Amino acid sequence: WRVVLTGALQITEMLLLTLQAVFLGYVSDYFAIEFPTTPDTRSAFLYATGMVACAPVLAVLHAHAFLYGQKLAMLARVITTTAIYDKILKVSQVTLGQITTGRVINIASNDVQRFEYFFMFVNFLWILPVHLTVYTWLVYNQLGASA
Repeated sequence: WRVVLTGALQITEMLLLTLQAVFLGYVSDYFAIEFPTTPDTRSAFLYATGMVACAPVLAVLHAHAFLYGQKLAMLARVITTTAIYDKILKVSQVTLGQITTGRVINIASNDVQRFEYFFMFVNFLWILPVHLTVYTWLVYNQLGASA
């Protein structure tokens, strides 16, 4: 469930970044109008307010997403290091003589860090297709079939 929570926060962050870009597009469209009316100005202010309101929400979402991602990664690191430690305790003395201390430390520090990075960023494996689909749909709506 921790992976799902982190993924939900990260996908929400990505969608809010997309929404912020859409708001910016609407605000820039306002400045292309030669003689804006009062409803145009009101809409531009609402889009600008939405764009500005997204910033603190994005900051909080980003902080929490990476906090939960790092907690999950640290949990994976602890579990993996514990498994290595348990395995070393069960190894026979003959095999233990063939394994150097440096190799064990290398596995427990450098190689376990790869698992840590994996669990921090694993959600981007399924967020990327969603994000790509949303952006493709937005570009298609703006440019039409020529996109």
